Amino acid sequence: MEKLRDVKSLDKVFEVQTEYAKTAYQDYIAQVTKFGELYANLAKEAFKPFESYLAKASINNGEPSKAWDHQESRHHEARPQSRACV
Repeated sequence: MEKLRDVKSLDKVFEVQTEYAKTAYQDYIAQVTKFGELYANLAKEAFKPFESYLAKASINNGEPSKAWDHQESRHHEARPQSRACV
């Protein structure tokens, strides 16, 4: 703010404002990158309990187990159609 207050020409005002905007944008990108890394690490930590299950599933050459097939078949059962209001 002090830099902008001390400026005497319009060209210098734009130069100071551009410098400020560039710095603010760079700081924003740095923060977003940091938060992205934090969330990625959080997701990795949250996923760790499931790694052993997925490792066991991959032993079957990527084929789902019979228990998985049973769960999937439940989702494809016929559902009653809703009646439209007439």
